[in-house]
Amino acid sequence: RKIFCLPPGLSYGVCYKVIAEQIEDYCFCAFNYLKDDNFVVKVVDQIIELQPESPYILMGYSGGGKSLYPVVKELEKRGKSISHLISIDGYWETNKNEYDVLEIYQEFLDQLDSSYFDYLSIELKIRIRSYDSFLRNIQFDTKLNSKMHFLVSQGGKIIESEHHINKEI
Repeated sequence: RKIFCLPPGLSYGVCYKVIAEQIEDYCFCAFNYLKDDNFVVKVVDQIIELQPESPYILMGYSGGGKSLYPVVKELEKRGKSISHLISIDGYWETNKNEYDVLEIYQEFLDQLDSSYFDYLSIELKIRIRSYDSFLRNIQFDTKLNSKMHFLVSQGGKIIESEHHINKEI
């Protein structure tokens, strides 16, 4: 049994390594964000290649929670079902606020800013901005048919009313 994980705002799926080591009954398949207009299609193609038969279990942390929406929408369009959609501290609102996404990750990025990590820091900033642009452009235009679980950390924002989800908290 597999759990397909979408990347958080930093754009890399490696963050799921710790939880994958704790849950031995499942194989975790984590995706990195691809700077590609066909990101969703490519992720869905990979999910189907790795597990041809549905239902699927999908999980996303932070920005990965929001990126679940277009992936599930594409899977449902292809006639696939999702048994569990798990959003961990994800945000599902349509965010129209202006902000610089790099400010959110500045403390992490500051640790990379040395001569040894300059290239990695620059590349990561480009990836973060690109992924943020993808997340900002997600249009919640259809209700999903999937069973959804929203895990919210203490002090996190609980989703109260969003028209595009059938919530189960």
